[in-house]
Parts: sequence; C-alpha cells; structure tokens
Amino acid sequence: MENLSHSASLHAAAVVPSHAGTEHLGNELETLIRLKEAAENRLRQNPDFVRIGVYEQAIRALRRLQETPIEEGLFAEEAHVPAALPARTISQADAAAEVLREHGKPMRTIDLVEPVRAKGARVSLNHPESSLSSSLSKDSRFEVAKVRGRRVWRLQAATPRPAA
Repeated sequence: MENLSHSASLHAAAVVPSHAGTEHLGNELETLIRLKEAAENRLRQNPDFVRIGVYEQAIRALRRLQETPIEEGLFAEEAHVPAALPARTISQADAAAEVLREHGKPMRTIDLVEPVRAKGARVSLNHPESSLSSSLSKDSRFEVAKVRGRRVWRLQAATPRPAA
C-alpha cells in the first residue's frame, strides 16, 4: 500500500510542471484525472473496499436512528429521543405548510426535510426528499415552482385545508 501511494505521489510530482508556464496543464490534468479514475475503479473491485462502503452506510443509518424517536414497543427501552423534538405527530404536509409559512418564501425539498422533522413529522430515513416530495405533490395546498432553475415548493395563494 505504501509503495502504491509513494509511486502515485512520484507520478503526480512528475506530471505537475515545475515551471511557471501553463500551456500543458490541460493534458496533465486529464492524465491525473484518468489515473485517479483508474485507481477508484480498482478500489471498487476490492471486496474489502466495498464492505467499508456498506459499513459506512449502516453506521450512518444507525446514527440517524439514534436521533429519531422510536415507536412504542420497538426497542423502546433503548430508544434515545432527543428532547428538542415535539411529542405530537403531525403529517408531512401540515409540517411543511407551517415551515413554508414561517420561512416566508419557497424552499427546496432538501431544505424542507429537517425543519419538517423538527415539527414532529415522520420522514423516511432512506429517501427523505422523495418521501416528502410525494406527500406534498398529493396536497392541494402546495405547488412546485422554479426559482433560479431550481425546483422549489411554495404554498398556493389560497390554501384551503384538505378534508380529513
């Protein structure tokens, strides 16, 4: 491993020009990018490297679970419920409506996820943006808009509460 790292740094030092001229930087940049991509591809074929990625995903998921309230009876004795989360459960759409009203301007789905969770709504851990976007698209209070080329959610001008 150390030899590979040493040879990579030697190659990088040989490719990067020591003179002030920049006329050949494009070719050297392309060469370094190809070398980096080749090394990444070799790593992806290594089963240990793949396992590390799986372990990292599992660790992130478990950390998110530690920060999320767990339903009664499901490992309740080990549950860690942050004090900042409200005790009530609210729908994603109702929470998003509150967040958008308080924020006063349209927001991207990714920017809505955490404030909606903070209001007490349950949002998928695996695909939070998809879950929230799906919920909002089914509610007549919301509409999608484009702001500076980005898709955002906003409340419609007249926001009647949906029938329960």
